[in-house]
Amino acid sequence: MTADILKRLRQSIREKRCAVLRCAGHQHVRVVEPHVIYTDKDGTVVLGCFQVRGPGNAGVNAVTWQLLQLRQIESVFLLDIAFAVRTDRGFDPGSPEFQRSLIAIVTGASAPAAAAHGSRSPAMLWYQARGWLWDVGSVIDRVLSDRGQDRRSR
Repeated sequence: MTADILKRLRQSIREKRCAVLRCAGHQHVRVVEPHVIYTDKDGTVVLGCFQVRGPGNAGVNAVTWQLLQLRQIESVFLLDIAFAVRTDRGFDPGSPEFQRSLIAIVTGASAPAAAAHGSRSPAMLWYQARGWLWDVGSVIDRVLSDRGQDRRSR
């Protein structure tokens, strides 16, 4: 785990911004809403996040809770897309599991960027950005796949 990856993920949590992750051994990227970073009972640093796009998502509206070990994350890119804390999807910031050795956790119930966009809710902003995310994810997947082919052909 690099300090730079941890720094970016903490920024994502603090600013409630979606992040694009690439994990070791995976050619596809994930778009996630990071909610918590903590050390589990085995001493492993873990990112708890809602995955909104990437391997294992069952469809356009699929949102899944993921626990990812930070040492498996190779790169992080922050998006200028805000997210709301998903307490309605079962996220509990007071969970004893997170409190053992908490590194970072989201606070509040809504994304700070929502206020800057007038009366549009975070859900509405997400709906508008969803198509863009799919396009960006497809382009990133294609570029990373092409790079992998370039390396193999050398």
